[in-house]
Amino acid sequence: MDDFLASIETETCITMVYHEIKDLMTLMKLPMEKWATNSLKLKDVMQTNKEFHKSTTAVSGIDWDTNDDTLGNAFKTSFSVARDKPLTKRWLLCCIASCYDPLGLFSQFILLQKYHNKIHVS
Repeated sequence: MDDFLASIETETCITMVYHEIKDLMTLMKLPMEKWATNSLKLKDVMQTNKEFHKSTTAVSGIDWDTNDDTLGNAFKTSFSVARDKPLTKRWLLCCIASCYDPLGLFSQFILLQKYHNKIHVS
């Protein structure tokens, strides 16, 4: 089975959903191996059950730190230019193309940059 991702609005519902998922997966004989949550309440429940939960993981290809509840950047190319190399359109387009953004978090910046490059630099 692939990873499962859910967002729960309230802390009171999260333990109920956790137990329902565990029961369902046990019924199907597919144990849940990897857990990650930013809920302190659910982390306490998992510690009580002696289950391991990750503090950092990837969600749809984007790094997620569950302790700080922050998402990492989706850019795989460094934005620093080597001092001996000039800043070029090719380098800029490579940086823009290297962004993996399945959630669309950076799309407003990427699309704007692609639009400006098409008009001003071509």
